[in-house]
Amino acid sequence: MTDMETASTEGIRERVQTLLNREPGPLETEIFRRLWSEDCSGKYSKNLLSELVSENSRLPKDNPDILDIGDNYQLMFSVSDSRDKTERYFAEHGARSIAAMAMVSGGDKEDVARLVEPAALNTYAAGIPMLKIHHARIGQKNPFIKITSLGLSRNRKTLQTTLNTPGAEIWWLYSEIKADQDEREIRQIRLNDMMIAISAHPWVLAACRVSRSGILCSLTELIGEERMGIMLDSESWGQKPADFLMSADPGGFLLCFRRTFEREVKECINRYDAAFTPVGRSTDDGKMTLVSRDEETAEIPFELLARYNGEPVGHNESERVLEVKNKKNIKDFSIPEPHDLNDVVKKLIRSPNIYFPGIYNGLADSTIRGNTLKIKTEQPVIRLKGSKKLVSVSMSVVEYEHERDAHTAAYNAVVRVSRQLACLGTEVLGISAAFSEGNPDTSDHYFHFLDGVRGVASAAKALKLPVLSAEVQWNVPSWNSSPVVAATGLLENKKQLVEPGFKNDGDFICILGSFRGEIEFSEYAKIYHGVHKGRLVPADGDFVSQLNMALMQAARENVIKSAIDMETGGLCSALIKSAILNESSPMGCEIYTMRKMRDDALIFGESHSTVLITIEEHKLMDMERIANDFGVACTTVGRVRDHGKLIINDLINLEIEDLKRIRMES
Repeated sequence: MTDMETASTEGIRERVQTLLNREPGPLETEIFRRLWSEDCSGKYSKNLLSELVSENSRLPKDNPDILDIGDNYQLMFSVSDSRDKTERYFAEHGARSIAAMAMVSGGDKEDVARLVEPAALNTYAAGIPMLKIHHARIGQKNPFIKITSLGLSRNRKTLQTTLNTPGAEIWWLYSEIKADQDEREIRQIRLNDMMIAISAHPWVLAACRVSRSGILCSLTELIGEERMGIMLDSESWGQKPADFLMSADPGGFLLCFRRTFEREVKECINRYDAAFTPVGRSTDDGKMTLVSRDEETAEIPFELLARYNGEPVGHNESERVLEVKNKKNIKDFSIPEPHDLNDVVKKLIRSPNIYFPGIYNGLADSTIRGNTLKIKTEQPVIRLKGSKKLVSVSMSVVEYEHERDAHTAAYNAVVRVSRQLACLGTEVLGISAAFSEGNPDTSDHYFHFLDGVRGVASAAKALKLPVLSAEVQWNVPSWNSSPVVAATGLLENKKQLVEPGFKNDGDFICILGSFRGEIEFSEYAKIYHGVHKGRLVPADGDFVSQLNMALMQAARENVIKSAIDMETGGLCSALIKSAILNESSPMGCEIYTMRKMRDDALIFGESHSTVLITIEEHKLMDMERIANDFGVACTTVGRVRDHGKLIINDLINLEIEDLKRIRMES
């Protein structure tokens, strides 16, 4: 042990002595030391994550992690760096995963395959479709993967994750460790299935997965703030108490059940070829009591563990430097206007950050269980068996350059995923966020996390969306990007689904929302001009909330024929993607519109509050009525044509087939 570790241990011992008002034993000191770590106490993250909104009419009061979506369906939703961890998270509530989506940030195509293939094979082994693969080419060297998973249960009671009954037996259920990796994965899948099966029995009182932090941390979470106690008996553990309670990532679940039902629990365990170790039982004395043959005992009031579950954070926000000096902010007027906009379109269409259908299809398979609708859109749509309802999901991450844009990037990421789902006509149900941060002891990394959390919280509040789950992964090489944010949405039936892409010759093309044509940090500025030092333009969450509701209402009334997000690449990319998406042959369009802005801002400018829609001529009045009801603008800018050309004023005249070929060659 180093001198620094010795000094830290001595300081903890002195604090524990003050709390207990007596000399603590070695095990008691070690328990406090473990519970005061970031992994257990969340001393850096807990208070900040509590700022995230978690209230919604679809969220049961007794379990805010689960959405009630009707027809006796309960939906769970999470973003994580590991699908296995998410599967255990669902199983502890008695829910089963139905679909997954992966996003790789950074790296190249080889990195995507290297990171996604193991996760995809694992999902297929469990019978879960990997719906979509996203590649966000943010400017950082070490690529990382985040996986969004949807969990579903029906006609089932929800397992409680907090114990409030004294006298309950507490067992650790786990799969036997095998040398073969494939065998371990199979046993983990069976263990999850066992928990789902056990959750249906009335003698189960509570259950929770054992976190990576170990059994001790999971036990304190299991007790929660109910002022219950635990009597731990190490006789059957086969390990020293400290090793058993504090070993990292032991896996498995903690199951709490009524006494006298041991035989039924063992029958379930044997049926799924799992293993178990009795941990102890719950009490009503409010203490964690450990009895050991080696006379290594501990007796700690849970009130102390809950009240003092984290050392003070040493970062003083008042001392933070709010202004970043020596930064040259690139303004729109400093970007020269090009002479040939046709050439700009050909270069912009090669950008890897502009999504087109068909990318990485070899790694995605939506056919498992046969519940995914085949539509050419970035957001997959899933049917729910025995119901007319459909569920969709979207993921996003936002890159930035300026140090002060961390808050804006997180805010914009939330706005983007909600708007993308709204384009399908869905009711956006909630969001989930995954934070990947550096060393929390470093002020820069801590404040990057703080800005990200508050950006997500502000956007969720403006959009009136609950944050269904949030995960923090520390000690990851930091970069200038937002947390990975995902959102899930609900459609009452297929008739409300709005697919992207031009449909029929003569349909009107309209811009719904507030179009301002910002180009400071646009894809156009980065790809054509090589300008990467611009500032992010913050989105207007309150306005986008109204825009989303207008889209949902228009979908319910079957007013709009197609809708597509206009952010990345602006009007130009939205038009090209809509033209290419026609299955029979690429459609064309003619745009004639005038704005008080530069030509390149009109065509390539990006806005967080704008959606491109198409409608039939006789429904224009209906669309204007809906837009007025929700206070958003609806401007007709052109018409769909079947001549296969992209025509914008007298500035651009290109063949869609040529643009499609250029994109395929890039």
